Amino acid sequence: MKRLILNIYPFLIACYPVLALRNYNILYVDLASIVRTLLIVIIITALIWTLTQVFIFRDWDQSGVLTSIAMILVLSYGHIHIQLERMFGEQVRHSVLILGLGGIFLLGVWLAIRTRSAVEFVRNFLATVAVILVLMTTLQLLYYEYGAYQLAKALSREKNQSGQAISASASKPDIYLIVLDAHGRADVLQEKYGYDSSAFLQELTSMGFYVAECSQSNYASTNLSLTSLLQMDYLPAAQSNAAKLPPLKESAVLRTLDLNGYTVITFENRTGGHFDLQEDIRLAHNQLAFGELNVMSGLNEFETIMLNTSITRFLLDTRLIPGFNSDSLTKFEDYEHYQQTHFILSKVQEVPAMKSPKFVLVHILVPHSPFIFTADGSFRYPEDTSRNGYRDNAAFIDSSILISIRAILARSERPPIIILMGDHGPPPGRFASQADRLTILNAFYVNDDMKKKLYDSISPVNSFRLILNQYFDEDYPLLEDISYSAYKMKQLGDADVIENTCTSTSVTR
Repeated sequence: MKRLILNIYPFLIACYPVLALRNYNILYVDLASIVRTLLIVIIITALIWTLTQVFIFRDWDQSGVLTSIAMILVLSYGHIHIQLERMFGEQVRHSVLILGLGGIFLLGVWLAIRTRSAVEFVRNFLATVAVILVLMTTLQLLYYEYGAYQLAKALSREKNQSGQAISASASKPDIYLIVLDAHGRADVLQEKYGYDSSAFLQELTSMGFYVAECSQSNYASTNLSLTSLLQMDYLPAAQSNAAKLPPLKESAVLRTLDLNGYTVITFENRTGGHFDLQEDIRLAHNQLAFGELNVMSGLNEFETIMLNTSITRFLLDTRLIPGFNSDSLTKFEDYEHYQQTHFILSKVQEVPAMKSPKFVLVHILVPHSPFIFTADGSFRYPEDTSRNGYRDNAAFIDSSILISIRAILARSERPPIIILMGDHGPPPGRFASQADRLTILNAFYVNDDMKKKLYDSISPVNSFRLILNQYFDEDYPLLEDISYSAYKMKQLGDADVIENTCTSTSVTR
């Protein structure tokens, strides 16, 4: 075992920052999002270890120590730069920091050459620390996953004990949950952004949609809002910072659909790791490899963080490599988002041909920032951060989603259920308030009997309560529609309630 550890400890040291960063953001980053980063750091470690062995030491112990020091400096550079900037209140010159860390690296080389006994001591120390750190991060990961498993098991047991086993039925309609991220309510878009969405809403109405003119989200962030939507309930106040959101796969909605034989279909986007439905099919615009892992996709959010906290921060800021800088990286990310969005809007039109019944989650990060779409759907870089940016994004997605919905309706063998909604409204700041953040687009394509039960102030927590009652013979009572200003789990205990001040004549049920 000792020999094995001594043979792999540089790789453990290189993998630790990746695992630790994932654990720090464990609610938002699934394991698939870190696979490419792990592969890259392992390859870099192997290259450095081999090169130092062949060209400097010709001794695996000496080169292993130097490789470990090199990887520590490479993966911590950005963190050090950020921390120094916070301490001194201004950005530290990269030339100073790179010289300092380079000096540490050269000192390591000199010590490795001069003192064999010191090499053995440092090697054993690094190997021990590497094992302890990786073991701690692994235990933390397993603790979280075990907690999620126990929660899922408890929810499943609760469902089984309720005696509501439902047989699968081919007669059930397809369900499309189309989430337009940060799409605000019509009155707020008109007042705060000068965007008139009346033609869009009239077109939805003519297609058979019920538009809830005074709807508000229950929470201010996507993960809380979608979790509450699929749980059909409000989220309990967090008891600790480590509190876990209930797994979406075991939400009340998905459990019911699973019992009815539904296939779950989702689409790849930049925040795919935030919402793990353990879907049956994930559609991506790049070639899939290794099962559900899309190794050919553009940068995800986790990889962007890694680039900004490692030695690449130096390369990005100093522009030493032509074409490799923060601007080009942002443009690459934005264009990937642009391509993903157009892929989703096009591909969803083909989904009706897939086997039914199916539940399709279409999460489109528009009109959410970055505001890279012109009103006609062209790519804009850099993004427009003025009012026009959000307004153009909204105009683009409104016209585009109508095309997709028309295709879904025309190609579906039987009328589907469609929920078209914003998970929250526009971001508060220069143009909108915290209250505006809770206002959302909320429209339903359902049968006439259910339309009679809808009302203008319905919030997402009640959407599937009505749907399951109408289509699945459930008997869920409606909850009071409440909007909380919470963005995170730890804010649930003391979040402000945002009153619904919409002036529609049918704001109450």
